[in-house]
Amino acid sequence: MIVQSPTVPESQPLIEVRHLKVHFPVNRSLTGRPRAWVKAVDDISFSIRKGETFSLVGESGCGKSTTGYALLGMLKPTAGELYFEGRPLESDDEEGRRVVRRQMQIVFQDPFASLNPKMCIGESIAEPLRAAGTPQEKIPGRVADLLDMVGLHRSYADRLPNQFSGGQRQRIVIARALAMQPKLIVCDEPVSALDVSIRSQILNLLLKLQQELGISYLFISHDLSVVRHLSDRVAVMYLGHIVELAETTELFDYTVHPYTQALFSAIPRIDPDQKGKRRLILQGDLPSPLNPPTGCPLCTRCPHRLPVCETALPPMEEIRPGHMVACFRASEFCHPSART
Repeated sequence: MIVQSPTVPESQPLIEVRHLKVHFPVNRSLTGRPRAWVKAVDDISFSIRKGETFSLVGESGCGKSTTGYALLGMLKPTAGELYFEGRPLESDDEEGRRVVRRQMQIVFQDPFASLNPKMCIGESIAEPLRAAGTPQEKIPGRVADLLDMVGLHRSYADRLPNQFSGGQRQRIVIARALAMQPKLIVCDEPVSALDVSIRSQILNLLLKLQQELGISYLFISHDLSVVRHLSDRVAVMYLGHIVELAETTELFDYTVHPYTQALFSAIPRIDPDQKGKRRLILQGDLPSPLNPPTGCPLCTRCPHRLPVCETALPPMEEIRPGHMVACFRASEFCHPSART
């Protein structure tokens, strides 16, 4: 069973993203100039509050992971502004950025690929501590405490990664992410590589750590059932854009954007009351990020498109408190009769 974590309201967000763009050059000419750009993330804005789980969902290639990597400094943004506790991430010198970046860590999808197979797990967890200048005599005790926090025995520190199950390896990766006492952890599909029977254990561990340490999560996933139970707020991405953003309960009970409706209609249901609801399937193929539509990113597949959708990008509009939608017909879809 997965328990729900309460949202911790704060006046100042922990993370603020403004008009973020991440474009990748392709097909360079002989002079080195790119002939085209892949617009992986194209002008998105959101914030993450202290102690909350903010999720990014969408189909593969929509820009979810790229957003997380840009936030961590693993990818250089093409444009936009990133703020950590009100402080611009790129305004400090190199040492100042390093100090701030230590407060943001990541848990990758594949725990085995995240660990050095020739290094015992105690050394893997101790690596960031040594890099931060932690005194050598304090490292073994800190490693033991981190193993305790994630539910592993201290004696496991001398074992290699191949001696553990997938769920145990993900616990090890989480312990390493906690080593620097971060305020934000980017969880990039952290349970998709695990057995179904193990997923709830890892998710409950993440929630337990959040309640004890006050950590914020940027949770990146395509598993909407997991997102529904874990998240405080959810943003839906399509082709590099955020098309809808709201509190989790609000979004799942009151989907407005045509893409969100199609995405959520694909969630398997066993409720007899949902049996009569038909699956919404978007027609056509997903456009290439090399050549996206000139207007709304969904205009080539949307059954409700208008002429303006093909020429202009719809702005994010607040249709209900805290519920943002990027659609020219959002006000129409607010009515239940229009959202069937």
